[in-house]
Amino acid sequence: MNGPITHADFEELVLRQRLEPLSVEDARRLQAHLDSCERCQRWADALDSGLKALTSQPFAVRASVTAATRLRLQRRSVELAEAASRWRAVAAASLVAAILGLLTARALWLGINWLGQQWDVPLVGLVSLFVVVWFAPATLCGLAALAARPRQAGLSRALEEE
Repeated sequence: MNGPITHADFEELVLRQRLEPLSVEDARRLQAHLDSCERCQRWADALDSGLKALTSQPFAVRASVTAATRLRLQRRSVELAEAASRWRAVAAASLVAAILGLLTARALWLGINWLGQQWDVPLVGLVSLFVVVWFAPATLCGLAALAARPRQAGLSRALEEE
């Protein structure tokens, strides 16, 4: 924000300041406006006292609500750990497939080319076979990643229904 601060800008800056640090320029402009505008100073004071009143009031929560919340958090933690484990396995398999694919590409091409010469297969057929065989491990890793997703979504839906 540049230029003079309006009351709407002020309110936005005050609310943002309560949630996150402001830039040096915004903090300077906010303070300058507070120093010159009594109405906004009263508004900021009222906001601060309201926030203080809300955060200082104790409230009781039933033990069943606490237990249910704790159980949901534990289930979500297990779900996230399982999902991370699945994704690590898929990532490791993808990395191995990529490395092996790069290391074996020349040998694979030479083998397919030799077969093509033995059986008089046109070049387009050889290239097609090479692409299919060379991309098969990466395709399988992608399918494994897709297969891992529905289980995660199904567990999330089951937790929401409880």
